[in-house]
Amino acid sequence: MEVPNQRYIITGGPGFGKTTIIKRLEELGHEVCHENSREIIKEQLDTGGNILPWNDVIKFTEVVVEKRIQAYNELHLGKPVFFDRGIPDALAFLYRQELEVKAHLRKAAQDHKYNTMVFITPPWYAIFKNDNERRETYAESVTVHTFIAKTYSDLGYKLVDIPPGELDARVEFVLQSVK
Repeated sequence: MEVPNQRYIITGGPGFGKTTIIKRLEELGHEVCHENSREIIKEQLDTGGNILPWNDVIKFTEVVVEKRIQAYNELHLGKPVFFDRGIPDALAFLYRQELEVKAHLRKAAQDHKYNTMVFITPPWYAIFKNDNERRETYAESVTVHTFIAKTYSDLGYKLVDIPPGELDARVEFVLQSVK
């Protein structure tokens, strides 16, 4: 009997609450994989590096995908693991900018499958905010959200909207959905 894939992605446009949900899942004792894009950006800003999405998006995407593959391989422990973004998100950001998605990146998304049910945080203006690492405006975040949804759908994933609401209700929605 095949063991079900318990790698669950939580995705959506920047600033729509996915990372807050991931952090609460972690506080509750669930295995999580934090988004690495912000970590890479912060590290590059702190060290004066140039591997930033607004300077060298191709190199930045390569580093993001490499780290997501590593996390994918390390964090599946026979119980649900919640990922703050997955490999397909990196492709979506390239599609949004009308940049070439190289074959090895497409292959990475195809070879590293997550559970077919992907949680997505819909646009929610009331909680949106940008900062030093998240420079998108609300309108840009909505556009990113659209590309993310299309990319996951095109790869055969079923998108499940996490309804707006109190944080604990959103987390409970995710947990009930994976039972």
